[in-house]
Amino acid sequence: MGSGKCLDIAAWSQLDGAQVRQWTCDSATVGWPQTNQEFWLDYVQGSGLDVVVRPRIVLSLKCLDVTGSSIANGATVLQVACGATPQPNQQLYLRPEP
Repeated sequence: MGSGKCLDIAAWSQLDGAQVRQWTCDSATVGWPQTNQEFWLDYVQGSGLDVVVRPRIVLSLKCLDVTGSSIANGATVLQVACGATPQPNQQLYLRPEP
């Protein structure tokens, strides 16, 4: 992120509906990565510059979810249980910065 901050699951929650927020990267303060700020990237499809992934939170094994499948700027992102099939509102493009 351009802010130098990390995505963070508020209060180390493992519950569905927990807030995903921008927060200071804990690895910078405690010296090691924190599982509420780490994500596995499940490959969905694509290759080259257009790879689609479904981020899963290491702490809870849940997925990031754009509430209501919104396409609006500033849409709320929460953690929710991952379904067997990745839903469109749980997928992100993984593209290198130019």
